[in-house]
Amino acid sequence: MLLKNTRFVHILAETAPSIPKMHQRSVIDRISDIASIRDTISLRTVHETFRASEFGAGNIPIETVKKIREDFFEDRVLLVRAIATSFISKSRQMTNPFPTPERVYSQLGPDHASGPLHSKIFAPFRNFYTARQSDIEGGIRRLRSHCGNMLSNLSSELSCLAQLDKSFSNMFSKYARNCFSAVPELLEAQFRELFDEQQQTPSENITLDELKKWMGSNGWIFDFGKKMREMLLAELETRLFPLQGLIESLPYDYQG
Repeated sequence: MLLKNTRFVHILAETAPSIPKMHQRSVIDRISDIASIRDTISLRTVHETFRASEFGAGNIPIETVKKIREDFFEDRVLLVRAIATSFISKSRQMTNPFPTPERVYSQLGPDHASGPLHSKIFAPFRNFYTARQSDIEGGIRRLRSHCGNMLSNLSSELSCLAQLDKSFSNMFSKYARNCFSAVPELLEAQFRELFDEQQQTPSENITLDELKKWMGSNGWIFDFGKKMREMLLAELETRLFPLQGLIESLPYDYQG
């Protein structure tokens, strides 16, 4: 599947047009760019080894392969669940939990007239989002290592698949991190647009009651939180594509 057709990029495309100062290409097309020549050469080396291998039935323990697939899909569910529950107010046992009105207000300080007010309000939400991005990256890294090790121990053919996936991962890890790090900037730009719509009569200070209203079930920040959750789930889906492709590309005879 091409990245430009993913749900993640579609969400970005829906968000970016409403933000004149954000260039869509700088955020969206960067996701689909190609790696460096050096990385391409490294990938070609692994690919040539892969092409030289022929898949055969051999003595592959089918139950083990099935276990790899089960582990992948179970862990994917856990990663999705972790994102979903991180937005629940009762879920506070984590680094940078989803902000409460009280927390946002306390970080504003008694006199918060100086500086971009929207940026001060958004700061806890930015910290929350980047923390969840870190959780996603760490979870996928652990899952890739687990699946890769199990595949490598099954056969030389499946070891080639694992090496190919590892090569892709190394090739795109830094680049992908840079691309996804642009998402909080895009979210803040949209947050500012929504904030300005609410501040038809600009005020120098925001009250706790206003924050509670905005972050309540019918508030605009509450709806913005849904957008953040949708973006995180789409990002997880996109980050998982290479590893999911590895699992789904197992020879049919090995899938049981």
